[in-house]
Amino acid sequence: MNIDRINIQYRRISGFYLPVIFGVLAVVIVMSTQLGLFLSDYYQNITVKMQKDSAFEIARKSVLAAERALDSTNVHPDILATLRDASDGTVSVFEREVWEDTLITYDLTLAKDPISNDSLKWWQQPESWWKKYTYQLNNEQISDELLGLGRGYVAVEYVKKYDFDDDFSLSRNYSSGIYASVFRITAAGFSHSGQKSIVTSLYVHTYAY
Repeated sequence: MNIDRINIQYRRISGFYLPVIFGVLAVVIVMSTQLGLFLSDYYQNITVKMQKDSAFEIARKSVLAAERALDSTNVHPDILATLRDASDGTVSVFEREVWEDTLITYDLTLAKDPISNDSLKWWQQPESWWKKYTYQLNNEQISDELLGLGRGYVAVEYVKKYDFDDDFSLSRNYSSGIYASVFRITAAGFSHSGQKSIVTSLYVHTYAY
């Protein structure tokens, strides 16, 4: 057997396969990188969705808490025509105090969207505004589990008064001297990552003159 001939053939074979091996390795590295980016985007999207879901659930439970609070008393809440600073915890824009349907000013933190330049409403304000002017819920009103995921705020607006004596079909079901107030409840849920969700409802409660 010719040893030199075998060595030459081995070198030729090795020289043929080396580019192939390097090519395969390059493909594997590229695929691994793409897979890593895909998984990173996937988990990021899942995290964002979970944060959005948490914010929505906090807002939804905050609306229900406001409805329970309004239903818990037969004393009509005071109606405020202007904002009051609620950040020190002494003002309750909840079952004891509600806003007029339209306030004189909302003291907006952001008047326009920084990207679209569209005008912003009060419910579109950042969390700092909600914390200053609305009621922040505690763990007695929504669960510790939800509050561990973020924060909930509520504003209640007085929409209109409806006197049952003005409608015969309704007054048959209620005694004289009973009226109803319609309230608009707007709640904001904020997750720890800053995701925000707004939930609104109309709530009607009856009172006696």
